[in-house]
Amino acid sequence: MYRQSGPSASVWLPSRAVSKRTACADQIQPVATVESRVVFADALVRVEANRVCNAATQAEETALRIAPASDSDHQFAIVPVLDDGRFLLVGRYRYALARWSLEFPRFWTKSSDAGWEFAAAENLLKSTGLVADQMRLLGAIEVDPTLTSISMLVIHAADCGALPAKPRDPSALIAGCVALAADEIDALMRRGEVSCGATLSALCLYRAQSPRVL
Repeated sequence: MYRQSGPSASVWLPSRAVSKRTACADQIQPVATVESRVVFADALVRVEANRVCNAATQAEETALRIAPASDSDHQFAIVPVLDDGRFLLVGRYRYALARWSLEFPRFWTKSSDAGWEFAAAENLLKSTGLVADQMRLLGAIEVDPTLTSISMLVIHAADCGALPAKPRDPSALIAGCVALAADEIDALMRRGEVSCGATLSALCLYRAQSPRVL
């Protein structure tokens, strides 16, 4: 998002996209990493507690950053749309929340010659039992840019059918699936029953590219 200007690493300017859309963009004060320290790592992510410096004030502090363990690791969200236009969501237990969450199917995968379509179709079948007639890449969302550099790619799985949705999968902490019309999802959102940020962002991206969907 940010680019360096000139040879000095302490001089930063906002990117063209930010400066066009942000009031007083010339006053943005980005930070530079002074020291990077990994405090946790597993097969998917690494957590850094980095020492950073404010380029304008020279003040230093610690900043947490969550990054993918490898550049070849990618996170996806699938927006499954059934033949009748309803969306399919899965009920998954989320340990960090200590409760169940109603959300679109999500998964991690590594880059491979098979491509994202194969990985998406495989995960959709595994988590819901559905097969899509067509897969379309909608774009990417930044799940939490204040904390993580992990982007999530959003896929539209169109005209899902052929196989019934799986009722439950204890090994993946999936309680089951539910098909909902657009207005039903909106009602659940208003009541706070659909609150997964990745799901809400994916739905927003889907609607932005599907003007006829209410």
